[in-house]
Amino acid sequence: MPLSGRAPLEALAVPLELGPAPTGSALVAHLPPQGLIALGTPHHGPPEDVLHALDGGLPPGLYATDAARACLMELAPGALGFAHAGLSQPHPDGPELGLWRVGRPGADLPLPRSGAVFSGDPAMDQGGAGPPGLAVLSFRAPGGNAAMHGQAYGLSDDVRLCLTRFRGLSVLGGDTVRAWRASNLPSREIGRRLGVGHVLEGVLRSAGTLLRLDATLIDTATGRAIWAERYLREPNELFGISDDIAERMAAAVAGFFERAEQTQSEVLRKAPAPLDGRAFDLALQGRAHLNDPGPDGGPDGGPDGLEKADALATAALDLEPGNTAARLLAAQTAYRRWQAEATLSHLGRAALYAGHVLAADPFDARARLIDAEVNLARQAYDAAEASFAAALDLNPADAEVLARVAAGWACLGRAADGLQHLQRAKLLNPFFPDRYLAIEARLHLVLGAPEEAVRAALRMQDAAMARADLVIAYKLSARRRAANAQVEKLLSETPGFATEAWLAAQNIRDAETAERLAEALRDAGLP
Repeated sequence: MPLSGRAPLEALAVPLELGPAPTGSALVAHLPPQGLIALGTPHHGPPEDVLHALDGGLPPGLYATDAARACLMELAPGALGFAHAGLSQPHPDGPELGLWRVGRPGADLPLPRSGAVFSGDPAMDQGGAGPPGLAVLSFRAPGGNAAMHGQAYGLSDDVRLCLTRFRGLSVLGGDTVRAWRASNLPSREIGRRLGVGHVLEGVLRSAGTLLRLDATLIDTATGRAIWAERYLREPNELFGISDDIAERMAAAVAGFFERAEQTQSEVLRKAPAPLDGRAFDLALQGRAHLNDPGPDGGPDGGPDGLEKADALATAALDLEPGNTAARLLAAQTAYRRWQAEATLSHLGRAALYAGHVLAADPFDARARLIDAEVNLARQAYDAAEASFAAALDLNPADAEVLARVAAGWACLGRAADGLQHLQRAKLLNPFFPDRYLAIEARLHLVLGAPEEAVRAALRMQDAAMARADLVIAYKLSARRRAANAQVEKLLSETPGFATEAWLAAQNIRDAETAERLAEALRDAGLP
């Protein structure tokens, strides 16, 4: 196959010769329903090599490499849709190769992100046991202003979190649901495409001087509403709606979902009511900015979103210093700043506000997670382990809780448990961010499985956050040239990288494990 130009396309799943390259709609009709479309390149070799080097093949579906995607877009502009499915490395010492899921534009997209397509777990790729049964769609505010949209989003996020306290309910993760925020498809159809049995939708509107929230639980198989409720509130009196919706809806679906053992928070605890409803409203808006998907698809609105969330937290605390929702938002923004800047004052502020939240509401899993992560950063390992376990017990069906606990277990010597939690998080949140794959890579490294760590890191859309782990994995796998290539990238991305500083920031409890990882970095030539 020629390496440039409009070369004939090969469907390599068979392989099957497609003949002279068709164009436009003829090309779309000519494509097979599944397989891999690739062009040969000097780095990756002929297309057959690309296919055969992909360990275990591909999950069902049609895929294209970077070069093939560019060719398809030129031959059939606008006729196909593409969703980035992650990275692979066909040759041990070759460069990373981008892979794309191919579908019809618009209706069939968004398609699953990197890990959902290349999860590395056959049971998950084939839709194994335990898929989510319920999705809380982002509440809408048609005709509303930015503040009302923030209120609607915050309420839906609160409801989802409340429902994850029920061990018997399997609730779809927030990253996956957020991908459909702008969709005009009916809720039933979104639920069907998400593969869930039930969806909760909510619409927030102005009703004179009041706000009206209409919440409806829909059976996606029949389109029938099995529960509905209307709430009328003053604009600054939305507090408590989330708990009420979750409690009523859980009772409504008791006959549809099998109930398992109860957690200590199965009977929903109510956080202290705010004295000033405006503070709660500002906290809801701040959470919308904080959780808006960032550049890597994670639950991080990026620098702008963090700045806005921090400002709203400050404004809410000015109105009511003891407001629990505002204190939680302040703890979350402070911890995000600590992650970005490693400034001890931010870590202290996160610890302070998380402690205030837990004093008022010991059953808040989000505050428990921050408390755990702060203790881990301070290397108070026993306290961190206790708080991670408490967060997991409080919200056992929350994908974000599961993923963050898995990251904690990687540091605390419980990597095997962490892998189990992470696999569950992926099932609950199939549009999961790159961060999940970075956690998976670290878990495999701790368990002494560097090849698995490589596979996890290379499924990321951008492996920068796992670059050091990728160097370690290649070095421990005796893949010298690949390790050297990653060292160059790491030093380009982080010019002042120093192994000792990196090691100090990892907070790994077991000294032998920490030294094993650091030694691999030194052996790779890093300072």
